[in-house]
Amino acid sequence: MDMPGEKPMTAGPSMISVSNSVITGGTYTQHIVNEIQRVRPGFELLREAIAPSAFHNSGERFDPPKCHPNTRSNVLQKIMDWITDQDPDTKGAMIMWLYGAAGAGKSAIAQTIAEMCYAQGLLAGSFFFGRSDPTRNHGRPLFPTLAYQMGLVFPQFRQKLDHILTHDPTLPTRSLATQLTAILLQPLLALASEKVSSPAHLFIIDGLDECLDQAVQCQILEVIFTFVRTFGLRLKFLIASRPEHEITTTFNAFQLDGRLSRIALDEDYQSYEDIQQFLIDKFQEIVATHPFRHRLPSPWPNPDDLRHLVQKSSGQFVYASTIIKYVGGSKRLPHHRLDVIMQLRSAGRDLPFAELDALYKHIFASLDKADVVLILLIIAFPMICDRNLTFATCDVFAIGKILALDPGEVEMLFCDLASVAVLKETIIEAEKDFSRIEQAKGREVTALSILHASLFDFLQDKSRSGPYYLDVQAVRLELVQKCICFINICLENLGEALLKIWLDESFDDLENADAHFEALKCFINNLDRALSAPALHDDISSFDIAMKFNEIYAATGTSTVEKLRHTLYFRSEFLPLFFDILNYLGQSVVSLYTQHLSSFDSVLSEYIAFYYTDVHLTFLLTLVDYVVTEHPTNSSGDWSFWYIEAFKSLRDKDTRRLALLEPRYSDGRNRLPFKYYEHIQRYLADPSRSGAHALNGDRYAAGARSILLMYKKKPHLVRFDYAQRNFLVFALERASRSKELVILCREALIKIPYRPDVEQAMENYLRRADL
Repeated sequence: MDMPGEKPMTAGPSMISVSNSVITGGTYTQHIVNEIQRVRPGFELLREAIAPSAFHNSGERFDPPKCHPNTRSNVLQKIMDWITDQDPDTKGAMIMWLYGAAGAGKSAIAQTIAEMCYAQGLLAGSFFFGRSDPTRNHGRPLFPTLAYQMGLVFPQFRQKLDHILTHDPTLPTRSLATQLTAILLQPLLALASEKVSSPAHLFIIDGLDECLDQAVQCQILEVIFTFVRTFGLRLKFLIASRPEHEITTTFNAFQLDGRLSRIALDEDYQSYEDIQQFLIDKFQEIVATHPFRHRLPSPWPNPDDLRHLVQKSSGQFVYASTIIKYVGGSKRLPHHRLDVIMQLRSAGRDLPFAELDALYKHIFASLDKADVVLILLIIAFPMICDRNLTFATCDVFAIGKILALDPGEVEMLFCDLASVAVLKETIIEAEKDFSRIEQAKGREVTALSILHASLFDFLQDKSRSGPYYLDVQAVRLELVQKCICFINICLENLGEALLKIWLDESFDDLENADAHFEALKCFINNLDRALSAPALHDDISSFDIAMKFNEIYAATGTSTVEKLRHTLYFRSEFLPLFFDILNYLGQSVVSLYTQHLSSFDSVLSEYIAFYYTDVHLTFLLTLVDYVVTEHPTNSSGDWSFWYIEAFKSLRDKDTRRLALLEPRYSDGRNRLPFKYYEHIQRYLADPSRSGAHALNGDRYAAGARSILLMYKKKPHLVRFDYAQRNFLVFALERASRSKELVILCREALIKIPYRPDVEQAMENYLRRADL
């Protein structure tokens, strides 16, 4: 009999398997069961789309970085005041961007804020990106994870979200904009219409730069910006990241009308003081708890070592924490490991900076290989050029010109290095920039700011940097060659450029002048070590001193001295050091020395002949001899001031030739350029070099006449102070017979203020002249 709900069927051939059936003979009976499948709640479905490892308190992130006690107090307070609307400066801001260099402590701050807000019921959700974690190094789980966490702390929100996701469980797979709108905005708008709100209103997104897709980084920001700008919901976003180019550009592109606040982790937030406190506390902890604490010297560590570590950190906590992890290792003596850090002991097989090195390698690995080569040259230029790290005064655009880079290429090269190095406009204070005579406003340069002092240690240690090793000697040779090439190219148009400035014509190519100055400086500061490479001999041999001198001074006028640095630098710093180095190296470069000295002599011969055509210009040559021979302590004196005032018409003639009266480049004060004078004096004192231009009694007599003529015509300028008296005595002792000088001496003996040393020198000269 057929039972209700049963349907007789004829057995077909070869029945393989039957479910819920009874088989009898040639027929079987199937029982039809009408079962309604259970529908899963939408909120439960959302759990499959989230990244639990991105929670601030996830097990995968156990022992995450947090702010050390009693550090970062200012920045933590600033953020909490923004969250709780206690800061009038940020009260209208719905987004706060916390940014800083790699290793500055952004994640530790974000973690600490998350824990504080979680304890106070203010945290709606958090997402900590992690580059090496495949569950949280992309943007897909971001908004589902934030919505899920908000549902846990806000039951009414969870109910609304559950309804939305039950209707469309695929929402977590949609675009970022759709996700944010559907699973965050819609539930919140529905609750707002019902006058329901939650105290938990803060979302924290940390490490946005660790999302692997840069385009997604920007999309995340764009949808959040649109959300904040369009809807007036009480919801805030704390976003922490490195200031990478794409992220910074996106933040700058949106007009948020006061809804965005920024915090840069720099010196304003006492990072050096905080790092010092962190190191002090951690070293004390090692002293108190380390298994080998009884082996530690006392006191330990040395205060000087502590100061060194603080400075080396450059305000970045990653350096300090790396040091502590290494020094505090339980299987080694802490003081020995600190010696390794201080380079007082070999590291052996240890890798004390492994964490820091991995950070640097990751940053450089993200760059094109060709770009890395140029970046390393630019980074190396200031340290090789000045033999110290004076990055703050080195214009990177000038370096770019020396390296033959196109306009804008320097900025492009450093776009992806913002976490370790940035370009910024810098005003060099007048007292620190000695490149001009008048320095009321200082000088603006685009400087390269290296945010990690330890980066140089990394780059110069091949065992640490590997493919990014900066071979200083090889780079030095390459840069010197590029500088020589650039200087030689500049010779073709430098004269015309200087002439325009001298004539007060408009001239907007001062970048070329700055580049020329930097090239000269790099060339001379590395000449001694660069000459160890025979390949450079030909390059240095081709450097034409005579042409260089003529190009600069043929077109140099009074205005130029105030506007261009390299004119003074070439004369007072470059030339003397150039010859001193060649002379010091001796036989190995004797041919180079002889070649360039001969070239220099030819220039002096041409110009000095002109100085002997006027008694007052001749005075300048005898002044050179006096300064070098007597080493007067007051050689700065008033020479430039009173001589220029007395003979303004002659200053241009001097400046456009040997520029003997212009002050030294290196200190910017009214000091005579002693080293430059030395080389001219050697020429004047050696008849085998100067021939008819050597100093003699007639020329010393002319120098003495110049002083006395000046006193006769403009006595208010010549007070016979220390420098003037000593020079006159010096010149009279060496002067030959001169009728004009005898007359001037006799007149001066009557009118001159009482100066026994000068009177005695004049009387001695008159007796010797026997006239």
